Amino acid sequence: MTRVVSSPSASWLLLLLLLLNGMTSTWVDAFLFKGPVVHPNLQEFATAQQQKILNIRLDILEHKASQRTAFSLQGPMVRLLDRVKTQVTNQQHQHQHSSSSSLPVANWDALSSGSKELDIVRNGHVIDLTGLRSIPFRDGTWEMAWKDGRSHGMVVCSFDLPEAVTRNDNKVEPCRMFIEFPIWTQQGLEEDQAYKRVMEARRHENDVAKTEYMMQYQQESNLFKKMQLYHAALQAMERNTLTPRCEYIPEPGQTVELNDNLVLTKQGTVWMRRSGGGGGAFGHNKGLTKLGMASVTLCDDDASTMTTTEP
Repeated sequence: MTRVVSSPSASWLLLLLLLLNGMTSTWVDAFLFKGPVVHPNLQEFATAQQQKILNIRLDILEHKASQRTAFSLQGPMVRLLDRVKTQVTNQQHQHQHSSSSSLPVANWDALSSGSKELDIVRNGHVIDLTGLRSIPFRDGTWEMAWKDGRSHGMVVCSFDLPEAVTRNDNKVEPCRMFIEFPIWTQQGLEEDQAYKRVMEARRHENDVAKTEYMMQYQQESNLFKKMQLYHAALQAMERNTLTPRCEYIPEPGQTVELNDNLVLTKQGTVWMRRSGGGGGAFGHNKGLTKLGMASVTLCDDDASTMTTTEP
C-alpha cells in the first residue's frame, strides 16, 4: 500500500487556500484591500435623521492650548437634510475637500455616509461692544461616520464663517468650522455606560488600596515590610494607569434622543480651517485647529420662530 506524504509547505498552502475560499469577498476586500468596514446600518441611521433640528452653541477657547472659554457664540440652528451635497461655488472651491469629507478624525472619511445638505434655519449671534450681532453662517453640510464593530460613531456638521468674529481681545478669523458629536445606539450606550461603571469601580478600589498601603507603610517600622508595602502601593497606582477612564462615554442625562433609537452626546468639539488655509489630507487633521467646545439641544419644527438669548 502506497502512502502519500505531503510536505509541511504544501499543507500550509492548502490550508490558506481553504481559508480564503471560505471567506466572503466583503471580508477579503475590507481587511486585505479596502481597510475598515463601514457600519452596515450607517445609511439607514443617517436617512432617519432628516428634518431633525439642532440648536448649537459654541464655546470658543482663549487659545488652542487653553481650557478657558474666551466667549460663547450662540447658534447656528440647523436642520439635517437627506439630500447629497453636490454644488460647490468658486468661492467655496478651496473648501471642496472639506465639504465633501468633513470628518476631522483620521481615517474616518472612508466610513462616512457622504456629505449631506445642512439647512441653516437661523444664523448665530454674539454679544460684542455694538450689542447683539448676527453671524451669517453659510454652506452647511453634515455627515455621519461609523465603523463596523464600534459601539459609537460620529456626527459632523460643517459650515463657513465668512467674516471674523471679535469679542474683547479674542478673535475668530473667517474659516470653515467643523463640529463633531459622538453618537450611540441606545443599547450600545447602555453597554458602554455599564463598562464605564466597572472601570470606575476598579479605579476606586485601586485608590483605596494605595491609600491603605501607604498608611501601613508610614506606621511600619520593619524596613523589609516597608519596602513590600511601598511596592504594593506602586502596583495599585500602576493598575490605575492601565485602567481606561472612558471619559468619552456620556453619563445619563448628557445625551439627546434622535430617530431610529440613536442618541447624540450633548457635548462636542469644534475645529476650524482658515479660509485659503490650504488642503492636504483632511483625514489626518492637516490644516485644522481646535477652536473650542460645542453643546447641542433639539428643537421643534417651529424653531425658526424662536428667539434665544446669551446665557
